[in-house]
Amino acid sequence: AAGGAGGKSRGGSYIVALAQKRFLEIFGFEMVECSKAQSRNRKQPKTVEAASAAPVKCYALRSVLPAQMRRKYVDKTEDLPERALAMVVSALVQIASGCIREDALFEQLSKLGINKDEHHPKFGDVQELLGHLVKRRVFLRERAAHDDPSQGYCFELAEGAV
Repeated sequence: AAGGAGGKSRGGSYIVALAQKRFLEIFGFEMVECSKAQSRNRKQPKTVEAASAAPVKCYALRSVLPAQMRRKYVDKTEDLPERALAMVVSALVQIASGCIREDALFEQLSKLGINKDEHHPKFGDVQELLGHLVKRRVFLRERAAHDDPSQGYCFELAEGAV
């Protein structure tokens, strides 16, 4: 077993605990366990085993650097528009009970002067920026209803939004 800890599950726990300690000491990151986001729009599992399967675990790294150090060495001003849009979309997703249709999202964003098909002076191509946030797993973008693809897409929070 890994690190002298007997048993398969204890070995994995030992490795994770060691990684958490090293990330904190060396890099200034806290390793946080989170469940992988699952879409609400998926079809229901057909078997009992699939329905009772444990959610997949994943880990996120969160900076524990003091705010002043983080601003000086880590935060980039060119990332601010992306972070701002992510916060606004996250709030809209939460207000919509965890899932907002793409057309409803853009309807709300248009009230803030952010239009789907127009180049924004701060955000640039908003659809491209949202696509980047989906790739980074901040949001899930999936079909709104598994039976009716004409309903478009829906945005939900993913594990990167932690």
